[in-house]
Amino acid sequence: MPETLTAQELVASVETVAGCVLSVWGVLKILGMILMWIRRRRTSPFRELDSKLENMMEQLRVIEKEARENTEAIATLQLNELSSAFVHYVDHNRPCPMSVKNGLSEMYKQYKSTGRNHVANDYMERLIGLPVDENERRGQT
Repeated sequence: MPETLTAQELVASVETVAGCVLSVWGVLKILGMILMWIRRRRTSPFRELDSKLENMMEQLRVIEKEARENTEAIATLQLNELSSAFVHYVDHNRPCPMSVKNGLSEMYKQYKSTGRNHVANDYMERLIGLPVDENERRGQT
């Protein structure tokens, strides 16, 4: 049976991937702007580099598209995790540990920052409203 990640571990993994994707995307945007600037300043002896630069620009467009697709895939995974937590805690009327609530809140913030919301807002309101696990409250985690 595969190992199950806690909500905090999943949030940490998603944060790392999202940070990397956004960093790469930012660098690629800067490189694209530099290449456009170079192209504008070029003189005739450098025209043979046009095809190479155009190829690089096409590669940058492909990478940018993949970064957007990865961001969408991460958001889908985040919604799936929020939905699973909703079913596990809310639908089965279980107390929710504070650590899980905190992890899910962070995941929801990232999910919402992608411009998506769907039903996640309702899920989070109901998850946050759940009672805290009594063992955790007594310090018996």
